[in-house]
Amino acid sequence: MIKVDGRTDFSYVKLSDQPPRVGDWVLTAGNPLAMGGTVTAGIISARERDIEVGSAKDFIQIDAAINSGDAGGPSFNARGDVIGVNSMIFSPSQGSVGVAFAVPADTVKAVIPQLKEKGAVTRGWIGTKVQSVTPELADGLGLSNLRGAIVAMVQDNSPAAKAGLRSGDVITSVGGESVKNANELTRKVGAMAPGSSTQLTVLRQGKESSLNVTLGQQPNEPNASAASPRENPR
Repeated sequence: MIKVDGRTDFSYVKLSDQPPRVGDWVLTAGNPLAMGGTVTAGIISARERDIEVGSAKDFIQIDAAINSGDAGGPSFNARGDVIGVNSMIFSPSQGSVGVAFAVPADTVKAVIPQLKEKGAVTRGWIGTKVQSVTPELADGLGLSNLRGAIVAMVQDNSPAAKAGLRSGDVITSVGGESVKNANELTRKVGAMAPGSSTQLTVLRQGKESSLNVTLGQQPNEPNASAASPRENPR
């Protein structure tokens, strides 16, 4: 974010109010290999990707030519609205192989007010490792329609431990809003302010209950190099 005093007449682009759909056309803009402004075209190939880098868990996967140096460039939908900010590529050759990732516009919208007010971004944290409830897990629990995030581990002395959360608990809602998978749980908790309190709806041994948890601050994580090439894991 850049603050400019004395001028307000800059041209600007609009962040999209709607998330993209898989298969939507996308235009990406950037500065590949310091060659200058470049635009490439492609499609949205996936959403809500968790690539286990940084705190974001819901990257947009883009099948378009994005290369080193394109980080921070916008990705546009067909209406010219920004649907994401280019962040990273997976590549064994340090060049585009059509697997690129962007931070969604919704995440950008949540970050901007914090940067304006505090100059930094803080995220809520409860101190658990979770995984999505799959159809197989749901069947094993005898609840075929169950959706949510199952707790695999609770960190000692974490907000979750203090609230009484246990391994094996299934979190189905946060603050009264349903949770469909682990990524959505992480996203909802991360969007809350550290120190705030929220209510978790938890299914434990077939019985539903509510737990109040006071959120901590997410520990600092090493940032990945922006739009850095990473070898695709096998």
